[in-house]
Amino acid sequence: MYCVTGNGREGCQVRWRSGRAYAFVAFVLCLGTAHAHAQFVEQQNLTASDAVAGSRFGNSVSVSGDTALVGEHQDSCAAGINCGSAYVYRFNGTSWVEEEKLTASDAAAGDIFGGAVSVSGDTAVVAAEGDDCAAGVDCGAAYVFRFNGTSWVEEQKLTASDAAAGDFFGVSVSMSADTAVVGAVAATCAADIDCGAAYVFRFNGVSWVEDQKLTASDAAADDFFGGSVSVAGDTTLVGAPFDDCTANIDDDCGAVYIYRFSGASWVEEQKLKASDAVAGDWFGWTLSVSADTAVVGAIFKDCAAGTLCGAAYVFRFNGTSWVEEQKLTASD
Repeated sequence: MYCVTGNGREGCQVRWRSGRAYAFVAFVLCLGTAHAHAQFVEQQNLTASDAVAGSRFGNSVSVSGDTALVGEHQDSCAAGINCGSAYVYRFNGTSWVEEEKLTASDAAAGDIFGGAVSVSGDTAVVAAEGDDCAAGVDCGAAYVFRFNGTSWVEEQKLTASDAAAGDFFGVSVSMSADTAVVGAVAATCAADIDCGAAYVFRFNGVSWVEDQKLTASDAAADDFFGGSVSVAGDTTLVGAPFDDCTANIDDDCGAVYIYRFSGASWVEEQKLKASDAVAGDWFGWTLSVSADTAVVGAIFKDCAAGTLCGAAYVFRFNGTSWVEEQKLTASD
């Protein structure tokens, strides 16, 4: 699993090894940080206090209030390379100060801890999709940390109840209050391999318990459901960026599935597609939900200027269903 810069899709040219799932994870970890054009002023440049070349600080980021979490998935440790780490920063009213460096209690080479991160209040989850388990390599894991008023303490290591080698559990994570959602992009299903899944965990006051395994109602091989996840309150979005527009044709238009907690279980509410979906858009590569509004990225959407311009789609819940409200593109 590796990639190099070069020709092909912008940001990274994936070299395939042992199937599409490895390429997907490699591509996720090679993408750089996009630049913004909004009218924001750069407040501070955050860097790791122990920065070293090749660590990929900033591969994943999350912010909640005055707390920021930054992943550095290729950081080395005593066990070897690519153990990974994550850094917590706190805004003290004047500047952002590095508060603590987080590492896994059982850190191992190739775990890629910090490949995905999410923070909500005084709770953070840091994924390590390369973590091995009894079933084999790259099962994946996610670690929950809680701030106790003085430091961030590892509270629990999350794994899938049906963990299998090569699932890449932790390729995506999202946290909202006492709920965490973890994507396992290469989980198998009755249809075949790499269908994908997402696991919901709930904190019961004592520990984090797997609440439910989410799968698409129309799960198919190579959809990579779980490639992106976002949770807010009783709503969870799960991206399947390689979902196809046309049956039996591998065209990778992409889709997003919305789940609503009914009070007893998470129920698939709706499947979202772009109104102008075409092959190769990868709609659902990124997504975020807040209250009744969702934004979904399609990073390979073409435009009048040429190929791979990218776009983002805003959906709004009208009380009955999620409706595409607007397609966002860069002004320049």
